Amino acid sequence: MKKLFFALFSLATLSHGFADEATVQEIAYSKETKMDCEKLMPSEQVFSKGLTSQNQMYFCSKFSKEQRRMAMDMTKQADTKGKMMSADQAVEKVTKDDRVAPMKPKMGGSCPVK
Repeated sequence: MKKLFFALFSLATLSHGFADEATVQEIAYSKETKMDCEKLMPSEQVFSKGLTSQNQMYFCSKFSKEQRRMAMDMTKQADTKGKMMSADQAVEKVTKDDRVAPMKPKMGGSCPVK
């Protein structure tokens, strides 16, 4: 029994130590996004909690008030086949239709293209 416990503990410790850079960035984004989401209206905050972390980042940090309203409204209307759009699908549609630029890590400096 002790050997099994030791083996499981060792495996858990090793796998925990292999966090890659993407995981570290995702944690940083989630902290920033949480702070951005806290600034939204209560109904927008409730909506954002049902989103994937990537879509939540867009909804809370990149979308304008109008874009957030559009995404929320899309989930209340059935499509041509009678299916309701999920919150994630609505955010992805607004992102695609309005060509919202992907978020990049914040870095200093200006745009090199003039």
